[in-house]
Amino acid sequence: MMKRRNKSCLGVFVIGLFTVYIFIVYRWFFRESAGSKIQQDNLPTDSGLKQQDWSPPLVVSGLGLDVSFVILDEQIKSKKQEENNREGEEEELWKLSPFWVEDQRPHINPHRYGILMSPNPNLCHQKKDDGKNLIDLLIIVASAVDHGTRRDAIRETWGSNLKLHNTKLIFLLGQGRDKQSKIQNEHNLYNDILQEDFEDTYHNLTLKTIMGLKWMSIFCPQAQYVLKTDDDIYVNVDLLHKSLLKESKTLSQNIHGCIKNSPLNSPMPIPKEGQASLAHHATLMRPALPQFTAGAGYLIPGKLAPELYVASLSTKLLPVEDAYTTGFCAKKIGSHPPVNDPRFSCGQLVEKDCDMAKLFTGHKVTPERMWTIYQKLQKGIC
Repeated sequence: MMKRRNKSCLGVFVIGLFTVYIFIVYRWFFRESAGSKIQQDNLPTDSGLKQQDWSPPLVVSGLGLDVSFVILDEQIKSKKQEENNREGEEEELWKLSPFWVEDQRPHINPHRYGILMSPNPNLCHQKKDDGKNLIDLLIIVASAVDHGTRRDAIRETWGSNLKLHNTKLIFLLGQGRDKQSKIQNEHNLYNDILQEDFEDTYHNLTLKTIMGLKWMSIFCPQAQYVLKTDDDIYVNVDLLHKSLLKESKTLSQNIHGCIKNSPLNSPMPIPKEGQASLAHHATLMRPALPQFTAGAGYLIPGKLAPELYVASLSTKLLPVEDAYTTGFCAKKIGSHPPVNDPRFSCGQLVEKDCDMAKLFTGHKVTPERMWTIYQKLQKGIC
């Protein structure tokens, strides 16, 4: 009789607990349903939270029932507050920069495009062992919306151990249009994309470089050097970084790269996507263009990068990115001609993987080959 009574009481107790749980879920469901429209209106597009995928976790401990709900409202508020703080920090750094005043003035070539996404404004704010807040090298990579595979290859190969070389890396993109959500997800994962709302086309490569120089001038002015390159280029960061330290007296004085329109360098550049013919480019090269370095990879001393950006504001835009930046703009700031360095690619293909052991940059390297070269260099095969 006693056992039967205990079982009966236990059954009532369990039913009671289950009823309490159902009641709580019932109240939560209708509260959320009533406020769903408000929440959806306030939900950031890149918050990564999906109401339909969320369910309240149930935690049972001991004889008691602890129903723990993660309140969606709080998650949204926290995410939104974090974004607001970051945007506020970016705006504060921007307004404190002397380029804020410069941007308000009338210019021949103003760069006032809207920023769609950008790396953390504190990306370059780290102290070295000696207490100095300096970055040895900032690498800005001109990429394209559809080149996600190339960006991933870079992140996993030559761009994977940059902390060892006190180096930072960002990718430069134009607007993504129908692929914008995919780019946003990629940026949420890696936080290394700088994107403005101009068209992502070959003829806007110049705008990408100007965008990168502007961002560096505001958010990473402590970078000692800036390397501008493309997403089909293999960069031997280890060799480049060692050279920056050993050859600082010469490398820090001027722009270095492979001078494309020089008798020293005969190979013609290889056409890229969107560049149907090199005929127009070739006719411009002599004698209309000043000497300039190939856009596949050139090194700018950090102190010159802000000057180049300011010079671009008063220089008529030219769709030949490398000639515009290292030719016309460099001339305007008195940093011309650039210095020819055979360790930078001038457009020729890398014939053998191990050639990269003695080069700073290698041109037209596929994602698959990046892995091959990276592994050979890492293992000391070359």
